[in-house]
Amino acid sequence: MKLELEINEENREEVEDFIKKINDVPKEFSRFTIVDKNKDICNLPAVKFLDKEFPDKEIMPHYSIQNHYSRKISQVADKFHHYLDKLKNTEVKNLLLISGPKERSNTSLDLLNFISKSNKQIRNFDIAVAFNPYKRKNLKEEKLRLKSKLKHDFVTEVYLQIGIEPDKFKQGVEFLRNIRNDVQIKSCLVVPNQTFLSKFKSRPWKGVNLSKEYLNDLGFAKKKTKEM
Repeated sequence: MKLELEINEENREEVEDFIKKINDVPKEFSRFTIVDKNKDICNLPAVKFLDKEFPDKEIMPHYSIQNHYSRKISQVADKFHHYLDKLKNTEVKNLLLISGPKERSNTSLDLLNFISKSNKQIRNFDIAVAFNPYKRKNLKEEKLRLKSKLKHDFVTEVYLQIGIEPDKFKQGVEFLRNIRNDVQIKSCLVVPNQTFLSKFKSRPWKGVNLSKEYLNDLGFAKKKTKEM
């Protein structure tokens, strides 16, 4: 089992401070993932810094269409290819493509479909996509979208959303394996502490369903995370 460390800081200075805080990165972590959470700050400086400082680690940036949005899908594709061009001088070969929390046209699936039909194919990059098996609503639609995403050969990984329901997790993995057995599966986990639980209660993440008992009882939260 390989572990990944997700870094929420984006600019180089914030990442440097973060690395100093954790000092030596445990060898169990084989990959850094860097979020794309702010349309005003591109995560490229952080990606390039980590790529240089940790040549033994994989670096996987997130790319959120919401933060690089255009009304025309061709313009969305141009921005995406421009981002990939900026990564050519690094060792980065993997990227997590997401639509973003706001529901809009021009989703990650729309971009994948557009690229596959265009003359600008994705080369030398493996694309990861997200899947949420814990959805209360529209789970059928979520599964159909995943099926469509996995029709593209350059999609090689699937990240399962954070959740605390082992049965739904297992069902999601089984569903995924029935579509494509060669795709890599990654799962996100929260390591709960009181600070995180308090922040999540006031500012929950869209698409992440954590029960009231999980958010109000640290002991219960740790138990559920251990089950996952």
